[in-house]
Order: sequence, then C-alpha cells, then structure tokens
Amino acid sequence: MRIPSCLYPLTPRSALASKRKRPAPRHLMLEVLEARDCPSGGLLDPTFNGSGTETFSTSQIIMDSTAVQPDGKIVAVGHVIGKKGASELEVLRLNPDGTPDKTFNGTGSETLTVLGEGDAVAFQPDGKILVGGVADPPHTGIEYAVTRLNANGSLDTTFGTKGVWTLNLFADASESVSRLAVLTDPNNPSVVTGIIVGGRGEAADGTPGAVVAIKLTPNGALDSTFGSSGVFTFGIGIGSNTGNMGMAVSTSGEIFLANSTELSNPDGTNTYYGLLVDVNPTGHLNTAFNGTGYLLDNPGGSTYTEFHAVAIQGNALVVAGDVVDAAGVEQGLVARYTLGGAVDPTFGSSGYYITTFAPPLGLSFTDLKLEGDGSIVVCGWSQDSNPGLASLIVGHLSADGAVDTSFGSSGTGFTYLANWGAPSTGERVSIGPDGKIVVNGSLEIARYTAP
Repeated sequence: MRIPSCLYPLTPRSALASKRKRPAPRHLMLEVLEARDCPSGGLLDPTFNGSGTETFSTSQIIMDSTAVQPDGKIVAVGHVIGKKGASELEVLRLNPDGTPDKTFNGTGSETLTVLGEGDAVAFQPDGKILVGGVADPPHTGIEYAVTRLNANGSLDTTFGTKGVWTLNLFADASESVSRLAVLTDPNNPSVVTGIIVGGRGEAADGTPGAVVAIKLTPNGALDSTFGSSGVFTFGIGIGSNTGNMGMAVSTSGEIFLANSTELSNPDGTNTYYGLLVDVNPTGHLNTAFNGTGYLLDNPGGSTYTEFHAVAIQGNALVVAGDVVDAAGVEQGLVARYTLGGAVDPTFGSSGYYITTFAPPLGLSFTDLKLEGDGSIVVCGWSQDSNPGLASLIVGHLSADGAVDTSFGSSGTGFTYLANWGAPSTGERVSIGPDGKIVVNGSLEIARYTAP
C-alpha cells in the first residue's frame, strides 16, 4: 500500500515507548519469573540495532511488508521514488543484528523497475525470494505482479517473463497483491509445487471489488488447472472490498481469504461486514464452509467491521481486524471461526476478543501471526489526537483469546511505540525462528523479545 510522501517526516523519528527492565536478582537462586508481575516477552530487543528499532529514510525504502527467513535474516519490501519520479521496487535484507546483509546484492539492498512497489514477500525452500505487488507503466494500467529473486538478490530470469509475472484482470481497476504463499510437496518439502497470490481488485468506476486468489506454477505461469484459467475471484455487496486483505493457505492447498465488504440495509443505511472466503485446492468456493463458501460477520451488530489478516490454528481460523463499537470508536478485533464457518464460542468472549481501550481516533489490528504454541501475536496502529500520526501497537493473546498480561512492560498484554507514522494498513508482523517478533511500519522496523 502506497502512502503519500507528504505524510512522511523529514527527519527520522526516534521516540520510543519506555520499558521497565527486570530487576537484578539480589540472591543466587532459581525463580519462576512468569509467576510474578514481570514481563516475560514483548520488550524491545537490544540485540537488534542496539535498541530494538531501526529507522530508514524515504530514499532508502518506504516499506509495506517484512518477513523473517529461517536463518533469522529480515527481508523488507516496499518502494522508492526513482530519479524520473516513478515508483520502483525496493528490497532490503538485514542480518539478525540489524546490519545490512552484504551478501545480498553486495550492499544489502536492491532497486528494481520490474515492479512499482512490493507489498508481500515469501520464501522458497531453496532460499529464493518471491515479492508481490503492482506493476506500473510501462505495463498497461496497474496490474498484479510477482517477481522472484535469487538468494543473493539478483533477478531470477527463469521466473515468469524475464523475472516477472503480471496480470491485468479487471478493466479500469486498481489491482494489487496483498499476500503470497508457497506450496510444497508434502512428501518432499524442498520441492515447490505452486505459488498462491492473494490480492484484491477495486474498480475505478465504483463497482463492487473482489478478493482474488491466483495460482502460479513454480516457474511463474498461470496454473490452468486452478479456478478459471488460474484465477479465482469473489465479490459481494454494493461497494468495493476495503482495507488490507489477509490470506492463509493450508498444506493441502485450501485457501482462506479475509477482507470486508459493504452491504445495503432495508432502511437505506449501509453496513460493512468482515468477509471470510474458503477456496478449495481446485480454485472454487468450498460450499461446505457456512453452506455458501463464505461468511459475513459484524460482531455485536457493528455497522463497520474489517478483517485484515487470517491464520489457520489447528482446526480453526483466527482473523484480526477492527470493529466500530457502540460509541463510534474503532477497536481492535480478533475472532475465531471453525473450519465449518461458525463463530467459535470457546474463544475470547463468545468467539471474539475486542479491545476496550482504543483512543479517540481509533485502533486497528492490521496483521497477526501464530507462535509455535498457537498463541496469537497481533500488530497494528493506535491513534490519539493527531490525524497524521499514530503509535504502533503489538499484543499477545493465548491460543484461546485471553490477553497475556506478562507480555510488554505495562501488564496489559500490549506494547506501544509512539510517533510510529501515519495510520495505515501497512504494519506487518513476522515471527522469527527464535520466536522473536518483527514488525514494520512504512519507515521503521522493530523487534521484540519472544512471549
């Protein structure tokens, strides 16, 4: 997602939320610290850049997504504005300590004109890097686009056409890739069997948008055995699907897409619903899911609900987003549904965890990931009174939706970084091989200790 450059500060931001250090032990003895009112995770990790955070300039990268490799290195994707004023794909790779990885293009960064921006990143078992986003001119219109880089940062020209795959699916539409997933052979996980591209299409003329799942072959061509010539689309409602789309893919190839859509009511008002769609491995609606292949939800009868992310948690689906409460304030939302498409009442409070502490201008969870024990890490933004500036929020819930009060330094299960940037859906979270949490904004990366 691209943010106007006028919203970026001219100087780096360095204000960080305060944190309470563990008290030094007074005696040599073994203690169970988790039993005390003392944080066990969610603290800024000083082994990353010395402070736990790293800030970049707009000439280095404007980030939309990050992901952590199996070796702990961090890949960030986004865009920069080139010399001719056009947006160009930017990819950075950092060592686990936050320094540039010089084995990546010799500098730790790579600028490519094959995409206009990078919004999603995924890794293949052989170390190659997939980046999804949009292709701007000289391509026709704004198109779905995926490129693949070798592990050293060079363009993999064996992928797609000279290293890039593009598709212009909707006429007069803004098309963007939001998520990527790599399919592998269950009997030989080192073999890639396909690539799933999740995105959305929003028609410029105001007609309803769609959530989209596209399947590519390992070499970057449409897989004609999936959906309609490699493409699945679904739209419902009177307006375009909004916000940042989420996607989760099972090992069997089942695809779950999360977004939101607007429906009209008999009284003439409109309601935004969270939307969850189940796509079977062949690229069609799985009608065993809620009897239709999709569900719409607005917890508590809210007039505005958005789903931004989804994850598969055993035999259930966990989504994150936001919901407007009775007072008209946007609150963070985490919900769980069965694989049959029903609200799971054993999660949180009757199936939902909804924040109650959002500031006046709102709070939204824009992404989530699961730790190895099934517990839930969410990230997003929290906005006080300045409409152009928000704080990063990171939180940890148990697998069943209870707040982990040992996470962070305040005893609330949430931690904040003030003055993070303009509120957006660009905040993404990743879990490293050591359980540490990596979060990005448009110009910052932060890493937190594991829960």
